[in-house]
Amino acid sequence: MAAAQQGKTYHQVFSKKEGLELDKIDALAYDDDGFLWIGGSLLDVRAIVNSEKKNRLQRFNGATFHNIYFPDNEESVLSVGQLQKRADGKMYVHTLVPSGHALFLLDPITTEITRIRFAEDNEIADALSFVIPYQEHHYILHQKGRKITFSRLLDDLTVAPLFSFEGGKNKYLLDPSTLLVPFEDVIFISDDNFPIHFFDWEGTLLKRFPDTDFIRKRESLKAKFFMEAHFKKDGVNYVFPSQNEQLHYIDPVDLDVKPVEQANSKLNREHLSCYNDTKGGDITITANATDVSLSYWSDDGYISKTQVNIFDSATPMTLFSDDVKKELWIGNGANELHYFKFPSETIKNYLSEYSIRALFQRNANKVLVATERNGWYYINLETGVVAPFKMYEANREIIPHSSRNIIEIGPSLWSNSSGNILEINPATGQTTSFRHFPVICLEKLNDTTLIYGTKGYHLMRFNTRTKQHEPVITTDSLDIFDIAIHGQQLVGATDKGILSYNFNTQETKLYKDKEVLGDSFFLMVDYVDGIGFVLGSRKGIVGVFDPQSGNWEKKYQDPLEIGIGTIIYDNNVWWINTFNGVVAFDTISKSNTRFSVSNGLSHNEANRYSALKIGRTFLVGSLRGLNVFDPSELHPEALVSTLKLQRVKKYNPESRKLEENFNQLALNNKEPIVLLAEHRELELDYALTHATAISDNTFKYRLNRGEWVGLRQDQSVAFPNMAPGNYTLEIVGEDFSGNQLGEPLQLAINAQHFFYRTWWFYTIVLLLTVSLLLYFLYQSKQKQKMQERFASDLLTSQEEERNHIAKELHDSVGQQLTLIKKTTQQHGDTAVALLADNVLEEVRAISRGLYPANLKLLGLTESIEQLVFDLDEQSDTFFSVTTMPIDDYFSANETLNVFRLIQECLTNSLKHAKATAVEVEVEVQKNQILLTVSDNGVGFEVADATLQRSLGLKTLAERVKILKGTLAIQSAKQAGTKITVAIPKK
Repeated sequence: MAAAQQGKTYHQVFSKKEGLELDKIDALAYDDDGFLWIGGSLLDVRAIVNSEKKNRLQRFNGATFHNIYFPDNEESVLSVGQLQKRADGKMYVHTLVPSGHALFLLDPITTEITRIRFAEDNEIADALSFVIPYQEHHYILHQKGRKITFSRLLDDLTVAPLFSFEGGKNKYLLDPSTLLVPFEDVIFISDDNFPIHFFDWEGTLLKRFPDTDFIRKRESLKAKFFMEAHFKKDGVNYVFPSQNEQLHYIDPVDLDVKPVEQANSKLNREHLSCYNDTKGGDITITANATDVSLSYWSDDGYISKTQVNIFDSATPMTLFSDDVKKELWIGNGANELHYFKFPSETIKNYLSEYSIRALFQRNANKVLVATERNGWYYINLETGVVAPFKMYEANREIIPHSSRNIIEIGPSLWSNSSGNILEINPATGQTTSFRHFPVICLEKLNDTTLIYGTKGYHLMRFNTRTKQHEPVITTDSLDIFDIAIHGQQLVGATDKGILSYNFNTQETKLYKDKEVLGDSFFLMVDYVDGIGFVLGSRKGIVGVFDPQSGNWEKKYQDPLEIGIGTIIYDNNVWWINTFNGVVAFDTISKSNTRFSVSNGLSHNEANRYSALKIGRTFLVGSLRGLNVFDPSELHPEALVSTLKLQRVKKYNPESRKLEENFNQLALNNKEPIVLLAEHRELELDYALTHATAISDNTFKYRLNRGEWVGLRQDQSVAFPNMAPGNYTLEIVGEDFSGNQLGEPLQLAINAQHFFYRTWWFYTIVLLLTVSLLLYFLYQSKQKQKMQERFASDLLTSQEEERNHIAKELHDSVGQQLTLIKKTTQQHGDTAVALLADNVLEEVRAISRGLYPANLKLLGLTESIEQLVFDLDEQSDTFFSVTTMPIDDYFSANETLNVFRLIQECLTNSLKHAKATAVEVEVEVQKNQILLTVSDNGVGFEVADATLQRSLGLKTLAERVKILKGTLAIQSAKQAGTKITVAIPKK
């Protein structure tokens, strides 16, 4: 066989660890969104196993396997053998059930699965062939008893029978091995239980192969002649007969199956599977005891695409691909789903396991490649042959590492291996090393001098004749990552700026102004004719530097702010090889296009010192392999991905459990996702369409336009207990360049409060609370009013009673005593007359105390003065009074209360204070009348008197309330007492 193109096939395996639950995979298909659907069987779902498990379809979005179950009201599905997509995106699902075969229709959007019946009375077919697409229709063979019917499947879940026939004399039952191949004029049918049949579309049998291969009495070693595998290429239907290594083809004209008479048309195998993609591509997989091979059919026969030894050859395999030139899915019977991404036909990859360091062109097609630690290799760009270049020193093979450049001077090649300068004979590989200090970069000054940069040491010179190392300038504060030399001018890319050195003048300068440069950490520098010195920085800045003027002109800023490794200059387009992809930058239009592993690169991170242009062929070294391509053939893939919500898991109050919803019509109807207060957990799965295979895409989300939260490549986000509230959740997918893919996914989420935390509950509680407070306030005010009215009435009653008693004493007792006094005086009884006079004065004094008769005669102001004067005359205590006229401010009742108030204060001072001086002040202020009674007596603790509910204080307080005034008492033991009453003016 011809050799396949040099390159590495990417391979990834998915199994139970990643969520693949099917033990055996028999069916694979993409839906219209590019998500992979998988069908097969579970070992636990068999008649001989007592298990409650159910078979299911699985959908894979590149990160997560989702389980989609068959309807509960149908028979239990034992296995799925085929997934065949229709033009409308729905899929026919061929299954095995306890009663035989069943055909379902799957809607990938809603995940609804509906069974198709094959008779008017809903009768179930005994057996079915696989569904075959042909010219915009789908056809199937279905069997009932011995009758086999060829029918067209209609969109309304019904079938249109075209004709029927019987297979043969022996027992037979259609199964997945039955091959149905429609042609324009004939229909080819092959089965492992009856001979090959050719029919026309009216059902006329055109040819039937002999029964001899299928009779029970045939020779034991004679194989049945039926077709084991089938594919179509360039309009020809190719088949492999069972147990036959020779490729055949179906001749619809001669109604025959003929061997292909061409070289390389045989495949040595134990197991074989063939597959056609939707683009007409084909691939055949063969397995034997040692390995598994993938091949495709060409004009030169079978061409081997790749060979792997990762499969058990005894395991059946199922193939699927949209484009077999690019990728292939293989499912097997060992709970494994394999994904293969084939080497790009545009970008060729070499030495994909090695980190590439230096490149050197030996001739038009031959390149010498230095790896980081795995030796040097020759690559023939025309044939793709890779051969090691072995090097020897003192007759011992050596493997250089960290080679920064390969320079040709005369018959020798010069390079380095870490701290050794190497002189190499390219014909023999004989090498001489000259050790000094680790080399970071290496360039040629002239035919006798090499210049190399170091880390924290010197800029060094090496003489290729004398083999001596000499310092050029001290650079112990710099890490010199790269240098470029033009004439006698050197420019260095360092960690602290741009180093400029002139070999003639020995002038040295370091340009490090970050405001001018944008970034002072430079990784690479080139000298380009017509442009000048071009430098690239750690933050993705590319600019042109003029060492004569010190001028810096920024040309490009990488949007990812990622490091610049190397640059290839192609007229107006600079191919900037970054630490995250290769960027084609148009210096005129300023547009840029980034390419990555998804376009065929072996690795996204370009390595420094490893870029080369040979005519129209570009070579770019990376951390994993060398990439070779013609830039005119490199085109970005159209971004067709759309971010879609695939699964919502939340609590369902009807079933009272967490449930998953896969129906995209329901998920994308813009209605809010409602989370009940008792169960505010939420899980979401999302995916980019047409990105199921390997990708560099990443995701992020934010809530209510807050800060973005990076999800890396996770395609699921979970909120274990969302805080109550309304949210807008945004999820964004980005490619490896940071470009947004499609529109953001926006979801409204309503996480409900507990009922006692809702606004309406708060409103009701607030209204009830306010109502209760108002009620209690009203009751309190009513009680206060009643108390005030009671106190007022009580005081009024007291005054009336006092007035009554005072009148009785004055009118009755007083008159009687006056009569006694006069009688005794007439009888000359002087002693009795004097006693009667004294009693009379006491009665009069009591009467005046009970009711101040002078209050109406003298008025309030003079009555207060008279009261104070009387007390001063009657006691040893010094009483003083200072008053202002206040008669006009009070009514009769209020006048009496004011008088009583002052009277009671004076009485308390006289009885309890043991004071030597008492002062009364009556002051009329702007808005109030101020009454003050103060003494220098023993004082008392106001708090104690209040706690003991002093009757005197209560009486004072009640009188002040009646007057709508305020009462203030200042007193302390042995510190006297001051009572102040403020009564507002009316």
